[in-house]
Amino acid sequence: MAHTLKHFTHSHILTKKNFSDEFLCDGCNMLGSGIRYHCSGCKFDLHEDCATCPEKLETYIHPGHKLTRVWEGLQSSTNGLSRPCNICGDQVKGLFYRCSEKVHQHSFFLHPLCSKFPSQVNHVIHNHHHLKFQSVPFIPNSRCSICGNIVSASSWSYRCDPCGVNIHLECVTLPYDHQEKRPVPPPGSNLGGSSAAVAPLPYYNQPPNYNYGYEVPYGYPPPPSTSSGGRKRKMFAIVCQIMTTAILGAALGVYG
Repeated sequence: MAHTLKHFTHSHILTKKNFSDEFLCDGCNMLGSGIRYHCSGCKFDLHEDCATCPEKLETYIHPGHKLTRVWEGLQSSTNGLSRPCNICGDQVKGLFYRCSEKVHQHSFFLHPLCSKFPSQVNHVIHNHHHLKFQSVPFIPNSRCSICGNIVSASSWSYRCDPCGVNIHLECVTLPYDHQEKRPVPPPGSNLGGSSAAVAPLPYYNQPPNYNYGYEVPYGYPPPPSTSSGGRKRKMFAIVCQIMTTAILGAALGVYG
């Protein structure tokens, strides 16, 4: 990878740097850390993926249609248009992909970073089948096999269709023993006693609600923040962890 780059988003030469601090990408407006393409005079930073993303993209995430790279600049106005990324749900801004097919009532938007999820992963919680990255079908009350929280219909997760296993994107990199924590039973219930020491079974074949997000079962900790900053920070970390693990050929859920 080149150590200097002339990029269409900036008028100066960018230099590849590896800093430990967090930054807001001046391309896609998502958070990042570590390696970036940087202009020291302007304090301008680009994710490595944003600096090198191709003009046209064909991806399993949106099969059959080519995606076109768009650069509007971070200062451009969207005039109140809602353009959520089809993977993370955050609004696209600045540098992003959209479907180039002129199909009636069809829209598809994607952050460059969100295009990097591997199509399938191995996970120790379900190691006899690959988990595929896909949009969750409508199955009422489908739950994540790691945290037990609802996996919403049309959200993206790593999933095994034959077995009905879903894992949230933010849960797929958690250590496997995170799943062993049993919910605290409601007061007055008969779920306590010796059975409380038994680890719960994964929430297989149980289903998404109509809302985008989570419903928290009694006794579970609340899910991670869904604020804009929280989503942006989380998505960068998730992509990096999953890609690194996939490159190493290791199974997810085995590290602490």
